Order: sequence, then C-alpha cells, then structure tokens
Amino acid sequence: MKFVLATAGLSLSLTSAFHIPEGIQDGVYSVHVYPNGTEEHNRLPNPSPLGSALQLRKRQGEFYGGPQCYGGDEGGELNHGDTDAANAALQNQCGYGANINYGDDFYSIYGCTVAYACNFYDNSNAPAGANDDYTTCFADCSVHANQIITSGCGEYQPGSIQDNLYEVAYGYENFCSSRGSNFCGRGTG
Repeated sequence: MKFVLATAGLSLSLTSAFHIPEGIQDGVYSVHVYPNGTEEHNRLPNPSPLGSALQLRKRQGEFYGGPQCYGGDEGGELNHGDTDAANAALQNQCGYGANINYGDDFYSIYGCTVAYACNFYDNSNAPAGANDDYTTCFADCSVHANQIITSGCGEYQPGSIQDNLYEVAYGYENFCSSRGSNFCGRGTG
C-alpha cells in the first residue's frame, strides 16, 4: 500500500524508494526520503537566469571513470528540446553552487526527459568540523558532465557520471521509459 499526499508543490508518499508522482508538471524538484520511507517532493522556485555556460566560473569537477550509458535500456535518442530544457533548468538551479541537503536529490523534468544531480555524499567519513549537512551542485560541473556523457554515450543518448570531488552524479534519461524513474538508484519505475 502506498500513501500519497499532494499539495501545491508537495507530494508525500510511503515507500522504500522514491517514485515520481503521476502527472508531475515540468520543473525542477528536490526529493527527500526519510528513514521511515516517507518521501517528499518539492518544486523548487525558479532562480535568476545565469547566462551562457561560457560565462560560468571555470571550475569543472573531476569525474570517476567514464559515463554509464543507458541507450539499450531507454529505447534510443532523447527528445532534443526536452533534454535541452531539462538540463538548462537543472543547471540554472545549481548555478554557482546550490546546496543539496543530505539525503536529497535534485531533478528536472521536461516532457519525457529527466535531468538530475544525485547527492551521494556520505557524511560518516567527514573530518571533524566538516560540513555534514549537504553537498553542492554546480552548473559548470553539470555542463562538463553532459559533455562527457555525450562523448561516451552519443548525442542525446541517456547516461550519467559520478563527480568524485563533490560526490554528486549528474545525468539525464527518458523519464517515460521503464527505467526512467530509477535515476539516482533510488527511484522506482
């Protein structure tokens, strides 16, 4: 049995992994899964536009290995307009540094594309005095991640890559496919 409560910009449900609510509108969201399995999806407010990616500070993260490509699982090329819009909205949200609270992930949905910044930060190994409440996503890291995904998976092919400096994974997939609700490894189809 699944409990779902939906209000303006908020959806709560009781599950072991998150499930994107049906009928969700295009936009950028954060999702938090509490220890008891209750999940909370919140639509994030639209930040001020950043301008082009070329104007961003040139601080690109180091990435772990190559990208994971999901072309065989996804059914091929993603819609170009949806993919560009989902990635642009996520990058605008991350900006010059947006905190993703411990246990949360950010995702951006446009049409059938979901772009995401998954928080894999493990605060159990943090040094004394280190911030253990959040990690940070950056627009320029997302842009760089997308370049690596495109290079390794193909243009408009779904994939993701782990940023090993900030413990954030960036990627994009077909939300309307059977696999598309399992981004960040915590969603359910």
